[in-house]
Amino acid sequence: MSEEKSIHIKIFELLIHASYQIRKSLKIDDTSYTVQVSNATDPRQYFLQNVLNEIDKASFSINLATDLLSDKTTVPDHDKALNSKILQSKIDELSVPRRKLVEILIDLIGFRGANKQNFYKHYNYLHEIAKKQKEYKDLETFWECKKKKLEVEIQELEKDAENLALNLDTSKCWYAKKTKHKAIQSKLNDEKSAFKEILNKSKPHQKLVLISYYNSFGKPSELLHPQRIFDNKIVMFKDLEHAISGIATLSMHVISAIKDLIHMHNVTGSLKQISNVIKKNDFPLDLVRRLTKSDVVKGDFVFTPDGPAQIIKISKTKYGYQTFHVEFLKPLSNIKIDQYLPYEIKLLASQEKVSTEILQVLHKTNPTLKVTPQKMQKAIKAQALELWELIKNKDCTN
Repeated sequence: MSEEKSIHIKIFELLIHASYQIRKSLKIDDTSYTVQVSNATDPRQYFLQNVLNEIDKASFSINLATDLLSDKTTVPDHDKALNSKILQSKIDELSVPRRKLVEILIDLIGFRGANKQNFYKHYNYLHEIAKKQKEYKDLETFWECKKKKLEVEIQELEKDAENLALNLDTSKCWYAKKTKHKAIQSKLNDEKSAFKEILNKSKPHQKLVLISYYNSFGKPSELLHPQRIFDNKIVMFKDLEHAISGIATLSMHVISAIKDLIHMHNVTGSLKQISNVIKKNDFPLDLVRRLTKSDVVKGDFVFTPDGPAQIIKISKTKYGYQTFHVEFLKPLSNIKIDQYLPYEIKLLASQEKVSTEILQVLHKTNPTLKVTPQKMQKAIKAQALELWELIKNKDCTN
């Protein structure tokens, strides 16, 4: 058994045991299949039972995917394309639990601020309404069948949801659509709107696995659809390992969020291990910082993927993310100014430091010399370019 497979099997066992610990604490009877939204006496437990079922299914996906890692050997060139397709098929399968777990994590973060039975009941009602409406619309569209029984069920659920909504804090219902006057509708919010509402409420270690809508929803969704733009990349075992690790990480965050939601303190066993992995590991927090922030300031000279540039502006979004507007020292064809994310740039030279060095050199020869801002800026750019050439040439000789 490969070392990677051994690690993933241990993670699978860890997740399964943690899920069991929570079920035991909540006294969930997993053999009962008769509970429905409309007669659930404990809406929160109904919701969490479904969440734990998804955790278990994601764990089984990890276990099944690790079987391919048993055959991890050097693949001959003539077999690389076929091997890549086999690995792609498993990565595509893993996109399903990945997408589900992201949606679940968003909901769990939302419920942290709405941890009362009426919110869970209202949430469950809206999902049941949406499910029945899709069924009704499908029958109407393709069979021209307007099933009265289903229509009445929808109306009754909508009435129950409307009555519940009267006593709910609108600002806490991230999952529901609102009118222009902020009144709660009996319709589910779209995924992107819900994501935008929740992202800033997430903890730093949760933000790492969410980052942005495209990262959380777009990428896994792309794998659920046929590939229409050919990708020459050959998928390797490390890509499958990355996909498996992604499911494992999300699963641990979901379990941790459940534990916090139901106030499980002084935990032991698998739950304790998961808590330690998340809360005692500083690396994810440092990675979030590097992905969203940089220590460079306006005026500094930086490396970019497209050459040396100077920071002319730093903008910050409401999500706490920075974008760096740069002016290239050597323009790219018709592009003189562009924008980069924090992890795409690296400090070449501090403007303040370079300015001080230039003034020191000039004042050695002429202590009374006055330098205009325009001349100073020109001199700084010249020195930054000179430094860039030295670094570039040094890299070429290594």
